[in-house]
Amino acid sequence: EIFSLLCRINDELGIAIIMIEQRVDWRLHNIDRILFMEKGSIVFNGNIHDFFFTGREEYLTPVLKMARYLRLNTFPKSLKDIRRAARDAAPKVRGRVEFESDTSQNSCIELQGIKVSLENNEILKGINLKIKSGEFVSVMGANGAGKTTLIKAICGLYRYEGSIKLGGSEVKKHKLKEIASKIGYVSQNPNDYISKETVYDEIKFTLDNFNITDENRIARVMDKLHLTELKDRNPRDLSGGEKQRTAIASVMVMLPEILILDEPTRGMDLVLKNELGLLLKEMNAEGKTIILVTHDMDFAAEFCTRHVLMFSGKIAAEGTIKEVMGDNLYYTTGINKIFRDINSDVFTLKQLERE
Repeated sequence: EIFSLLCRINDELGIAIIMIEQRVDWRLHNIDRILFMEKGSIVFNGNIHDFFFTGREEYLTPVLKMARYLRLNTFPKSLKDIRRAARDAAPKVRGRVEFESDTSQNSCIELQGIKVSLENNEILKGINLKIKSGEFVSVMGANGAGKTTLIKAICGLYRYEGSIKLGGSEVKKHKLKEIASKIGYVSQNPNDYISKETVYDEIKFTLDNFNITDENRIARVMDKLHLTELKDRNPRDLSGGEKQRTAIASVMVMLPEILILDEPTRGMDLVLKNELGLLLKEMNAEGKTIILVTHDMDFAAEFCTRHVLMFSGKIAAEGTIKEVMGDNLYYTTGINKIFRDINSDVFTLKQLERE
């Protein structure tokens, strides 16, 4: 809605719009020019058609990568063009359908009848949900659906009615220390975590709070999140994406059993998002349970193994990507929207292969 409004301002009033954005496939036909920057310099200044053919595939969104995959000779003016090309290529392209299923029987988090009211408004309306040990779960839904309220209730940050069990044992309500020893929580606002003068001290502060002296953890997490070169910078001077990575690092350094992240990819470019996803996958493979609140359908489809869709304080759907996104016209990936008439089980580019 915001983007449509900006387009009207540009079209009807003639006002120039300059937008800093990682995703350039929202409205392909509305973008007149792209400036692409690296290390403080503009390395590309041109239209989206030329950008599509510059070879910077790592910075193309999944939808534009799909267009390249289909070997379009001209830049697609709309998603309709890509969908038409997908239909034409259907006999030569097939999808590999591999839906992961969790075999663990150990319950990591169990919610029964969770209700939360804020300022006399009922936000959560009796949530029942089980998350097994080692799952990588996405929580999706519109703004105001109750996603952040749900994870804050799990973390003991909101008063709730009902029962929350961690590892089979019921949590004593509002015992934050008990919860903090098991759950690492990264909020959607990285400024919540900034209190020190350097990135290094910000991450070390977490270890100091728990009397942990293994500072090698700091170097490892900074390296994985590309923060080493920023270690002496004041976190208040960082970009939004850099602040987000610093906040994630300050929690990941604790090696929590359960990691909960609220919109962790916000402000990250596609390369860093992919690296974050691979890092979370690595932690998940080591046995960590991960819960991810996100609006990024492509990221959720690429890395999460189970999905929860919320609507108006309730769970509307949960299960595999096919069960949650398969028949969904809005909460699904751009790849699925393009390819669903050919193979509705295709959600990511990695599922496609040429014959």
